[in-house]
This record gives sequence, C-alpha cells and structure tokens, in this order.
Amino acid sequence: MAPDLSPLRAGDVVLRGVPQALAEQISEILLEVTPEHRITRIVLNEVDGSVTEYRFSDQKENEAISDARFHFSPPPGTETVESEPGH
Repeated sequence: MAPDLSPLRAGDVVLRGVPQALAEQISEILLEVTPEHRITRIVLNEVDGSVTEYRFSDQKENEAISDARFHFSPPPGTETVESEPGH
C-alpha cells in the first residue's frame, strides 16, 4: 500500500512496488486499483526523474474478437522470419 498517495478516484487503493530486476531504470511502480480489483492506472517513476503514466478505462472482459484483427500485413520489401516459440 501507498498510504501517502491519494488515488485519482475515491475508493481506489494505490499500491507501491520497487522492482528489483529494473532497479537501474525504475525507482518505483504505482498501481491504482478499484474496489472491483481492476487496475485503472500504472505510474512508472524512473531513476532519472521522468514519469510514465498509463490510465485504463472502459475495460471489458471476455469479449469476442475476430481473428481478422490480428492479421499481420508487413509492408512490401519487409523481410519476415518465422520460428516456433522456444526454438
């Protein structure tokens, strides 16, 4: 928990994390979570003082998505390499 930080929306909770793997880049990560356990905001505080913030709204779960939305069409002249995961 990050009791010293106020959430953007009343009722939400702000959680603070200090990543070990990215300690040379990220000093802390803040997550704002709703009472329904949805992440509505992620804030990355970097060691150089820069801040990156992501906000999420209108989240939907288990929506049917057409395979056509995931079709990859590289531009002409682009070389593509295909391989199986783990190979």
